[in-house]
Amino acid sequence: MCSTRRPAAGTRKCGHAIKRPECAMWTFSVSVSGAPVPALSESGALPTGVTFLNGSLRGIPTALGTFPLTFSASNGFGSTATLNFTLRVVAFAIITTSLPAGKKGAPYAASVSAAGGNPPYVWKMGKGSHLPRGLKLSKSGQITGSPKSSGTISFTIQVSDTKSATSPHTRNSASGSFTLTIS
Repeated sequence: MCSTRRPAAGTRKCGHAIKRPECAMWTFSVSVSGAPVPALSESGALPTGVTFLNGSLRGIPTALGTFPLTFSASNGFGSTATLNFTLRVVAFAIITTSLPAGKKGAPYAASVSAAGGNPPYVWKMGKGSHLPRGLKLSKSGQITGSPKSSGTISFTIQVSDTKSATSPHTRNSASGSFTLTIS
């Protein structure tokens, strides 16, 4: 029998796998059972920084991407058990690419989104940035209000995730540049 075990508490996706090598080490385990105990093997290309040893994938990935893997268990009797698995290493990033235009004096609502890291996320304006007068950014990433003037404004929004439960207790952050046109 070949099965996977959910990652242990505190196990997480590494948000800035390339930019922040101090991201927390993680482990993913595969367990086997049978008599005699089957030998376990892995095939496929692991990301740099990740190893497979004694039934566990572990490490700090230094490359982003999708990595198809196959785990096989065999004890020499009967057929080999296999489990196909895809390891995705994603960066912590703002995934919203643009904001809808607004109209002066009209209610406006938009949201920004992030992926990776440890939700929940906390949003704020970048240093020295501001939204058009009458709009505000909530900590949950909602931009709401009624713009008081027309024009085009560029600004930066920052997001951070929740600290990791495991050492080294890192918090990821990302920022994105946006332009908003109010007519």
